[in-house]
Amino acid sequence: MLSLFSKSIRINSGLKCLIAQYSVYPPSYIEPLIKKEALLDLEKIGAKKEYKYVPVKAAYGDHTNSLFDDPVLNKFICVITEEGRKEKARSLMTQTLELVKITQLKKYYSASNEEKKNIECDPLKIFVAAVENCKPILDIRPLQRGGVTYQVPVPISQYRQRHLAMKWLMLTAIERDKKNIRFHEQMAKELLDAYYNTGRVIRKKQELHKQCEANKSYAHYRWG
Repeated sequence: MLSLFSKSIRINSGLKCLIAQYSVYPPSYIEPLIKKEALLDLEKIGAKKEYKYVPVKAAYGDHTNSLFDDPVLNKFICVITEEGRKEKARSLMTQTLELVKITQLKKYYSASNEEKKNIECDPLKIFVAAVENCKPILDIRPLQRGGVTYQVPVPISQYRQRHLAMKWLMLTAIERDKKNIRFHEQMAKELLDAYYNTGRVIRKKQELHKQCEANKSYAHYRWG
């Protein structure tokens, strides 16, 4: 009886895996175009008529064509969300971006005409550039070869790079909370530091790259 029960469990789990591989939509359905810029691009190349009668998948509930929407910011809001309080996380990031803009505007108005050209005042662009600057290229993975564990440098995917950058920004901002500084103030400082390639997150990325450089002689163990 026990063996039959275990076999039925394996069969059911296998069927679930097969079902999960299939989509609700046939392969002929295309992804929805959320941004208006995508439609304008289709008009420029003259391909808008070709998409007129093609079936389109339904858009997700969180998709929007707002100019203030950004997929990187939405992902970061999900990263800092705790206990399902996403509205609280979104409010904190709104306050953070407001503080970033106020800080940059103060710097802009006190700068000379030549310096004003190099001062970015768009907080969303500053946020995206800060996350991009914090992305590591390599990571260290412990691999065991011949009974010995080596710290092997390995390249990481774009998704993993973005995840580490956002995680480091969040953890560094939380550590500053011990000094009785509010979260949006901490995060604004970290984003501005990362935008100018300074700060603790940038140093953490550089230290990781130095560690990878020191262990580059073990890189061949990845294929062992």
